[in-house]
Amino acid sequence: MKRFAPYLLLLALTASAAHADSALDARYFDARGRAHYTAGDFAEALRAFLHAHRIAPSPTTLFNVALTAQLSGEDQLAWSSFESYRATAPEDAPQRADAASRQRAVEARVAVLTITTEPPGAQVFVDRREYGVRGVTPVRVAVLPGAHRILLEATRYAPGSVHVTGEAGTAQDITFALEARRGTAQFTGVPDNTPLHLRRDDGLRSHVEASGPLPLPVGRYEARVVSDAIVASPVFFDVTEGAEVSVAFVVRPAHVAVGRLVVRSTPTGTISVDGTPRATTPEVLADVPAGTHRVAVSAPGYAPREQDVVVQANHSTSLNIRLQRAP
Repeated sequence: MKRFAPYLLLLALTASAAHADSALDARYFDARGRAHYTAGDFAEALRAFLHAHRIAPSPTTLFNVALTAQLSGEDQLAWSSFESYRATAPEDAPQRADAASRQRAVEARVAVLTITTEPPGAQVFVDRREYGVRGVTPVRVAVLPGAHRILLEATRYAPGSVHVTGEAGTAQDITFALEARRGTAQFTGVPDNTPLHLRRDDGLRSHVEASGPLPLPVGRYEARVVSDAIVASPVFFDVTEGAEVSVAFVVRPAHVAVGRLVVRSTPTGTISVDGTPRATTPEVLADVPAGTHRVAVSAPGYAPREQDVVVQANHSTSLNIRLQRAP
């Protein structure tokens, strides 16, 4: 005799929710799932609903996945799907209470891990990466009873892992501090102990001092001098793991008059002012002290060109250079 099975949720897809072809595919697998469900073949119904959810994810399909996983004895998948359903379904969804009740029933047969990392945002894998991401910290995941390895991965941080032993019906808290991947920056052109403000490309900000090699987490940075005595244009640099980068500032006294120097070249080349590399052409150097400067442009395979340029205070001076191929 076929055992009692609760009602499935009805799948509703619109053009705004999924592409027309995807919607048709999702409806096809949804119909297959319902047919298998009605016949009592919950394992095949689960496979069909998983296909439908991959094509057009929705809380409705999540509930059907969770329900058929529970009826198929797939406790880990059932718990995770009920958890995702409760996180995405509307607050007034009538099935929320049923989902919570069923999730609690499944919890008696799995171990629930609450995983947090410092910083947050790490991807969580259980046992092997090939099994797919189980969530992003902070997150709760369910594992079957037994020994497991929790793998943690985050951009800019070294991978981490934690070994746990899950017991049915229990809950564990796992906290892990990720170790930042680092390189080294050596700041030149400014006096030792000059305060610097750093901003990384992900928005992370920090204040450091220019004194010796400085370990920094990997990433692209903007560095600014913080001083009332000197002025320097911001410098951009990349920190890569295990490598040292030289970060050169071109500074001037705070009250020295400056002008703009516009340098263009054919082909593109590196601009040096008074022997210090400054930028790549074409570029506008907005903080060149007024006076005469030796400007050079060089490019691989071409003979470098140098000439003296007079920069006037509060004025713009243009320099156009055509390089000749080296003999």
